Amino acid sequence: MRLAAWRAYLVYNKVYNETYLLLRKHYDTAVEFAGFTTPGDRFSNPERALASHVTTAFARGLEDLGEPTSVISKFINNAPPTVISDAISSVGRSLHRDAVVPADISERLECMFEAIIARCDTLTFAQREVALGSFGWWFTAARQPWGIGSLLRTLSATGGTVEPMFRIVPKLAELSQSYPFEAAKALEMLSRGESFFKFVYSNLAAIKTILESSVRAGGAAKRDAVRINNRLMDWGSHDFAVLFRGY
Repeated sequence: MRLAAWRAYLVYNKVYNETYLLLRKHYDTAVEFAGFTTPGDRFSNPERALASHVTTAFARGLEDLGEPTSVISKFINNAPPTVISDAISSVGRSLHRDAVVPADISERLECMFEAIIARCDTLTFAQREVALGSFGWWFTAARQPWGIGSLLRTLSATGGTVEPMFRIVPKLAELSQSYPFEAAKALEMLSRGESFFKFVYSNLAAIKTILESSVRAGGAAKRDAVRINNRLMDWGSHDFAVLFRGY
């Protein structure tokens, strides 16, 4: 009964600072066993709710990442890949909802991601794919250039698997004028995965913008653009061939 009440609390309540501090020992216990949902659980997703609660508390300064015994530190070190993914997605969606995010909160969250990346260094490749695969939600609402730099690190860790593609590619197009080399490299890494080609025809304009910026920038950006176009042509898409005549 106590566990059911706790799960219900997580799922159906927002985080309030005073309540969080009163219940901190329960959060501390919960992060020791993150990933506790069993098949048939009647609640929607208590793990996702736990991830949201803990990251929200940390963003507000209620937890200290520098303290190994803090709730946020235990969460990052103990949570399974699926719950880490929930935390990353939760941060991204929250950033999308908030029109203005104070610099100190952004800095704390960026530090949290650094800790997550460090944890992922200890995981298998398949586990990293799961843990970091939702970073697209965060990237598309992140401060730049931290966001695009972290996207490149994430793509490197996951072999080019990051979602949601329908948000990532248009954001890369938006950034390609200011960061043509990074945008080209990110799109090149994304194009290595089969899921990329499912979204090509719904993102033709965005892809064209990135490729055009890459060609203008020259150097490594142009070389990445050529590789992207070659892959697209292998998949039967000749929409951008005119940009690469002679290459």
